[in-house]
Amino acid sequence: MTFEPKILGFLCNWCSYAGADLAGVSRIQYPTNIRVVRVMCSGRVDPAMIVDALVNGIDGVLVTGCHIGDCHYITGNFHTEKRMLVLSRLLEDTPFKERVRLEWVSASEGTRFGEVVRSFTENVKALGPNPAKGNPELRAKLNAVRDTLSNPRVKNVLGKYFHLADKGNVYGEKVPRDVLDNVLDEVVRSEHARAAIFLLASVKPMTVPELAKMISIPSSDVLRHLAAMKKKGRMEMVGHEGQYPLFTAVGKGGCA
Repeated sequence: MTFEPKILGFLCNWCSYAGADLAGVSRIQYPTNIRVVRVMCSGRVDPAMIVDALVNGIDGVLVTGCHIGDCHYITGNFHTEKRMLVLSRLLEDTPFKERVRLEWVSASEGTRFGEVVRSFTENVKALGPNPAKGNPELRAKLNAVRDTLSNPRVKNVLGKYFHLADKGNVYGEKVPRDVLDNVLDEVVRSEHARAAIFLLASVKPMTVPELAKMISIPSSDVLRHLAAMKKKGRMEMVGHEGQYPLFTAVGKGGCA
């Protein structure tokens, strides 16, 4: 039996959804695998929702919005682009990066909409079914990405990024984007590491070398995060595996 992927599409109301409507009335053919969620702006698509879709078995997620400079709400798609870039980086160590795509489609681009859906569906079909099913460690990695994106520190920096860069802080001082990028990268890396450690150690007790290998960070960083999480009562030592102590997560939730 030929694999037919389940594709979830988030389409902005003013451009992409209108482009999809034009494709329909123009009888432009494209795969029927996509199921559309209509949103007022691509900027309203929380990347945590995208990860939730992947966790729950969706094979691919397509986000479409107005072209840069044409957003009905002026800057909505700038926020979308930044959030999707963070999501892409978080998915680099998982087999899901190519299962998420951001595209700009205007109301007059019915043909382009059909081409985007066709291309994305073919790519996801080549990747095969969502590999998270039946793989608790992979699901833990995805949940760590979702928890990172939902983390208040991460959401705060992302939410204020363009305001601080373009309008400035309370003193009217504009913050250089390279400085903001460095702050954002550090916050995302830190919170993602802690979320990943918590969720992986929720699957089974793990050693520092195991966690370092699975998260792709130095053992010294794992130890630093474990110490901070242990102080907050989110992690505890439960024995040894050879010369290495085993750690397990305490409680529920990945924010620590």
